Amino acid sequence: MQLTIKKFNFLIAVIFITSISVQCLFAYIDIISFGGMLIVSLMWIPLLACLLSGRKCINLMLVSVKRIDIKWIGIGIFTGFVLLFAEQGSLYFGRLGHLNDQVYFLDTVRQQIHITNVALLLGNEPQSYAFFALNLCLTITVVGVLMAILVVFPFEACWRGVIFQELSNLVGIHKAPIFVGLLIGLCAMPLSLFGYINPNSPLLSAFIYMPLLSVGLSYVLAGLAINTVSAWPTAIALGIYFIGSSNLFLLPDDASASMAAKGVVLALATLWIRSALISRFEQAEQQKEDITHQVEACS
Repeated sequence: MQLTIKKFNFLIAVIFITSISVQCLFAYIDIISFGGMLIVSLMWIPLLACLLSGRKCINLMLVSVKRIDIKWIGIGIFTGFVLLFAEQGSLYFGRLGHLNDQVYFLDTVRQQIHITNVALLLGNEPQSYAFFALNLCLTITVVGVLMAILVVFPFEACWRGVIFQELSNLVGIHKAPIFVGLLIGLCAMPLSLFGYINPNSPLLSAFIYMPLLSVGLSYVLAGLAINTVSAWPTAIALGIYFIGSSNLFLLPDDASASMAAKGVVLALATLWIRSALISRFEQAEQQKEDITHQVEACS
C-alpha cells in the first residue's frame, strides 16, 4: 500500500460519515424531490474526501485522472453497452419489463420507429430499424460520456483510482472487489432505508439487494480497473449504463423487477470475472515465488 493504514481508514471514514450525513439531510428536506441533486452530491463526496486525505492520496487520484488509454476507453464503452443489452435480455426473458411506449412506437407496417419525448442526436423523425439503432447507440454514447465526466468520474477517481488499487495491494485483486462493493453499499444504505431505491421493500434492499448488486458491479468494474490505473474506463462504462437503463425499449415493471434484472446480469458477470481475477492473482503469486527462488539461488 502507498497510503498508511491510518490515512486509508481516514479516507474511508470521511466518505462514510459525509455520505450518511448528506443522505440524512436530503431525507429531512425531501429526498424524492431532490433525488437527482442527492445522487450528484454522493458522486462528488469521494473526490472531496481524497482532497482532505493528504498529498499522497491526492497524487494517487491524479494518476487515475491523467492516465487516458484510448483502447481502454473503447473497452469501457463496450462494457457499458454489454451491461445494457444483457439487462434488456433479462427483462425480456424474465418478463420483468414492458415496452417504453411513452418514447418509442413501432410501426410494423412501414418498418419504422416513431420517437417522442426524447431528443436523439441524428433526429427524431420516423426512421428505419437500422438507422434508429445507430442513432440511439450514438446518443447514449455521447450523453453517457458527458455524464461520466460531469457526475461519475469524481466517484470513480476515488473508489477505483485509489481505494480499489490500495485494497488490491492489501488483500489481493480477487478479494478487493468484495470489500469495495460492501463499502459502497454501506455508504449508500440510507437511500434504501428511506425508500428511494425500492419503496416496496426498503429493508430487503438496504441489507440484501444493494450490497449484493454493489459487489457484483464492483467485480465488473474491477475487470476494467485491474489493467489500467485510469478511472476513465469504469466511469464511462457506468455513465453509459446509467443513461441507457432508462432510454432503451424495455423498462422494468417496478423497482423490484429492476433489481432482479440487474442481479441476474451482475451475478453472471461476477462469476466470470472473479474466476479470471483469481487466476490472475495465482499467476502473480507464482511469478513472485519464482523470482524469490531465483534470487535465493543466485545468493
